[in-house]
Amino acid sequence: MIGCDIVDMRRFSARQERWARRVLTPKELEEYSVRSNKLEYLAGRWAAKEAIYKASGLVSGFDVLTRDTGQPYVSGVKGISVSISHEKTHALAVALINST
Repeated sequence: MIGCDIVDMRRFSARQERWARRVLTPKELEEYSVRSNKLEYLAGRWAAKEAIYKASGLVSGFDVLTRDTGQPYVSGVKGISVSISHEKTHALAVALINST
């Protein structure tokens, strides 16, 4: 299954920190706290979680973290790949449930 979501980053800008505490897991909040592009990070994680939900039905029990290479990955569940992209005012994410 494939899930996709796009979000307007301006949606989060007014109450960014409140959104971050609501949307991000503790591990994601750690990454968020040291980012220079906090708004992009937050919007990208929102889009990724929506895409994962659309592909799998999962709403919790996982983190969307960042490898040293900058690539996002899903931690806490196996078999889900995710890609996140940003362009000016929008973030887009695609999630793929890997079938083995």
